[in-house]
Amino acid sequence: MTMRTSCTTMPVHSPRKSSTESGGGCDGDDPYCTHVDHTTMVSKNVETDYSPTSDPAQQVTTVTIAKRPSQTTSTAETASDSLQVIRECLQRQGFSTQVTNIILASWMTSTQKQYGVHIRRWLSFCEQGTVDPLQPSVTDLLEFLSNMFHKGLGYSSVNTAKSCIKSFFELTGNTSLIENVLIKRFMKGIFHARPALPRYSTTWSVSLVLQYIQTLSPVHTISLRFLSLKLVMLLALLTGQRCQTLHLIDIRNITVTESQVTIVIGDLLKQSKPGRHLPPIVLCAFPTDSSLCVVTVLKEYLERTKVLRKEEPQLFISTISPFNKVSKQTIANWIKLVLKKSGIDTSVYKPHSTRSASMTAAKAAHVPISTILQTAGWSKECTFRKFYCIPSSHIQSTVTENVGTRLLEQFAASSQTLN
Repeated sequence: MTMRTSCTTMPVHSPRKSSTESGGGCDGDDPYCTHVDHTTMVSKNVETDYSPTSDPAQQVTTVTIAKRPSQTTSTAETASDSLQVIRECLQRQGFSTQVTNIILASWMTSTQKQYGVHIRRWLSFCEQGTVDPLQPSVTDLLEFLSNMFHKGLGYSSVNTAKSCIKSFFELTGNTSLIENVLIKRFMKGIFHARPALPRYSTTWSVSLVLQYIQTLSPVHTISLRFLSLKLVMLLALLTGQRCQTLHLIDIRNITVTESQVTIVIGDLLKQSKPGRHLPPIVLCAFPTDSSLCVVTVLKEYLERTKVLRKEEPQLFISTISPFNKVSKQTIANWIKLVLKKSGIDTSVYKPHSTRSASMTAAKAAHVPISTILQTAGWSKECTFRKFYCIPSSHIQSTVTENVGTRLLEQFAASSQTLN
């Protein structure tokens, strides 16, 4: 099924709202389980019953960048509960609740939760040893970090704790302690004793996954579940994005034409900084093989879910009733399931490995480094080379400037050579 208009954009709905989600009782590691942002008791045995329908003409509208509503004061306070001690410290210095909330908002929610654990550990350590948590000595801080190390934590965890305490001290004006030469030397010793090395030394071949995706065709005949799996994996491979980015795709920010799809992310991402955000994602049609054409797959998915999603603007929705938006964990589980069905060892390779596998394949296909960095959202080449450029095999080269198109052309060329 294809849309008959030459240019189609999704209608702009009201701002994103939270809704009651399906799920509950699922194992977080089960790739067959759909996770949602909010859980309640719902029916889980309702399968998608899809019958092809007529394709009405779509009205072309102007798309504005939609984003989730800003946090209210109460929401900000709830999100920063894990940093309650920092909140109290700021308020003791005379800052108002409004100013305190904004300062705490400088840490993303995930960072607040991670730091909150280490701050509680620090306060517990200080209480046991009668140490002033705001004015400790170098010896006190080294003993705290040493305790974490001897409890089995590695360099990354101990370094995160050090960074957390550094942020804590910065708010009190005590910045010299954390820069002490003995602490730097101590952290270097931890790295040598228990180094933080890259998770993967090699990566899997993108061709294996693309071969499996080809079998999920024609798209108008497969179930909504397999259509969802196909779309999420194509987007992960052709964009090199994290599950977070795929989870935040909003249909109001998608522009579809016959030749390409443009996706704008209207929410903050892990790599977002003042003056720098992920540029629009552009995915080209691949007429050489419609079974690998992300434009065709996305059009089918939007048409198939148009009635099911009601007013839900998030792209990916559950494949069972009541078809609410899915969580980031569900998207990760979908990717993991496709990897497993493609013959990839999922006990070794996690969903995030799609990021390194696809961009490593793009580099082997002679995609310019500048294009790879822009596509994946990296600001520095050293980040890609150090953490994501991992050796792989069965990769040949072709010529084009678009990462997604280059990967598909590479796969098509490889398949013809084998045949």
